[in-house]
Amino acid sequence: MGDRAKADEALTQQPVDAYLTYDFMVPGVLLMWSGNFPVGTAETCNYGPPDYSRAIDGVAFSNQAVTPAGDGTARYFFAVGPHRDHGDEKRRDDDLALAMKVFNEDKEMIEAQQRVIQRTSHPVVMPTAHDRAITRFNQLVAKLIAEEQSGLTRTG
Repeated sequence: MGDRAKADEALTQQPVDAYLTYDFMVPGVLLMWSGNFPVGTAETCNYGPPDYSRAIDGVAFSNQAVTPAGDGTARYFFAVGPHRDHGDEKRRDDDLALAMKVFNEDKEMIEAQQRVIQRTSHPVVMPTAHDRAITRFNQLVAKLIAEEQSGLTRTG
């Protein structure tokens, strides 16, 4: 086992305070930061954003964009990688390989769900607790559409 693997294994054995934040932006962009911090960091920061320079591992950034490409189709663009202080080229490549695996699994599930929706005469989508982010995003889009249609959009 190499030095990097030993260090990663040792880190995964200790408790951490994990911090993850993401911003959804209309029309379909997600920006996400994450990091692992010493236990107690969350409480010290009053459960707010920590100072990333104090992270012990896992500081990474991801951006994702979903772009409609036609009726029932979309394009998915993403970039992911560790902060330069928390990874090297191997870590970057490993993170990208993991992201590809996860996104391909997501793609398979999303396409299967879409096939069921298309075969159903009057589909009713019932979100679960795990769909909270997309539910909130859809609410934001509906709100922005309503504001635009009523002339309440901000100018400037």
